[in-house]
Amino acid sequence: MRDSRSKELLWESLEWGPGERTAILPKRTLDCPSVTREILFTSEQKIENLSLIQRVIYHGEILEEWRFQFGFVIPRSENTWQNEIERDAQYIPASELSGKTVIETLFMEGGTCIHRSSVRLYYE
Repeated sequence: MRDSRSKELLWESLEWGPGERTAILPKRTLDCPSVTREILFTSEQKIENLSLIQRVIYHGEILEEWRFQFGFVIPRSENTWQNEIERDAQYIPASELSGKTVIETLFMEGGTCIHRSSVRLYYE
């Protein structure tokens, strides 16, 4: 995750196995007008119709959900998916979000989930 303006790296992880991960972000992340997120992934097999679903879960409830169509994935290829998220004029303070917010990403082939990962956010 990067500040869209300065390109400063705010958080990075190379571990994306199943289960929940932890991200410790600087509180100033919430002051950025926008941030970019990038996911690098590989696929050993051809995927006909890859899509991603990202959910922001706060206190166990889905607060936001975005759906992205990726399309065809070439076998044995490395791919990059990137999106930019703009800050809402009114947002929840870091003290309220920290530890209570999870970003869930589902990789879908058609209607079947082929990978799910979750990242719990903490702000310091």
